[in-house]
Amino acid sequence: MSSEELLASCIRHLKDERRLSPHTLSAYQRDLNAFLDFCGRGTIELAALDSYAVRQFAAESHRKGLSPRSIARRLSAVRRFLAYLVQEHVLTSNPAVSVRAPKPARRLPATLDADQVASLLALQGEDLLTVRDRAMLWRFPTCGLIAQPLSSILPSTAPATPYPFWENVAVAFCRIAPFADFASFT
Repeated sequence: MSSEELLASCIRHLKDERRLSPHTLSAYQRDLNAFLDFCGRGTIELAALDSYAVRQFAAESHRKGLSPRSIARRLSAVRRFLAYLVQEHVLTSNPAVSVRAPKPARRLPATLDADQVASLLALQGEDLLTVRDRAMLWRFPTCGLIAQPLSSILPSTAPATPYPFWENVAVAFCRIAPFADFASFT
């Protein structure tokens, strides 16, 4: 079988038996066509593939400016294709298994500007949930409270006395977290 026929057979397998989405299939088709073009340019036979050739493909993708996520998707497609070739007894082992994808850059969380923070801190209302939310917004930055204890306060478990407020931080101990008047449970 030619490499194009093997690719078509693999795509049919992924579509019919693995039930991948049409978008994933089209992305895999593009990625595997690029891999077969790479193999054809380097005159690499599928039966003679090794992990070095797969690494070269990933390096070439990086040189062309693809993002780490796109390279990871390409390597995933190559791994699936080569696993299919092992299943069909074209290859004896999958050389792409040992090739690791580049780590994508970690994104920092978006921050709020001063106006957004001011609008959050200016919550209006005196119902128990609004007061709880206001208290959470005022206390989190100042004392490093964890989210679970304050966010688990429901109207039925509100403290009888608003100040000081006992907060269960851990099973082993409790601490008093005094609230300012504008954030108290009054």
